[in-house]
Amino acid sequence: MEKLDIDNVIEAQHIRKLISQHKYLVDFFDTLIRRVNVELNTEKEVVSMPIERKSSPNISSDSDDEYELSEEELKFLKGINEKKDDD
Repeated sequence: MEKLDIDNVIEAQHIRKLISQHKYLVDFFDTLIRRVNVELNTEKEVVSMPIERKSSPNISSDSDDEYELSEEELKFLKGINEKKDDD
């Protein structure tokens, strides 16, 4: 089931108020909302994402160059540090 977003509900109510003088528009809007709800709440087959292969840095290198961490590695390490702080 799709998570309910209160902003969308308020916007739909506002639209309904704006078109309230035109019965055919209200009927159309109601039909549209029902159709969208059915579409959002219909279970769909999940397409799996390809597995991302992570490569480790080459630590056997004799190079004096420093290894730069990727954004993903930095986020991971930051998460570990924050977890330690919480304990």
